Amino acid sequence: MKNTSKAAAALGSIKSAKKAASSRENGKLGGRPTTKWTAARIKRALEIIDTRNKFHSTSTEVSQAQKDANFLNTYRKTLEFETQEDFREYVEMSRTREIDFLFNRLNK
Repeated sequence: MKNTSKAAAALGSIKSAKKAASSRENGKLGGRPTTKWTAARIKRALEIIDTRNKFHSTSTEVSQAQKDANFLNTYRKTLEFETQEDFREYVEMSRTREIDFLFNRLNK
């Protein structure tokens, strides 16, 4: 098993034109996604949730957006509010206020 991982590591470190082209394409799409939640990232995830849009692409950015939407959909269901009024206020928030609210909650 250990020999297999060494072989895989050796093959993965080999440079090729195909890998370079793939890296360039990913860079054009914004590269590797950040771990920090941004307002734009939250907005994109909420749009996916609202439209129930399922992406069928091999693009890293698109699959990350879908993962964000799945996470945010679950996260929104587990939000805890101290009073019924707080919950009602959250449900009636404008999209901009909801993005700000989630941004503050996720980046604590």
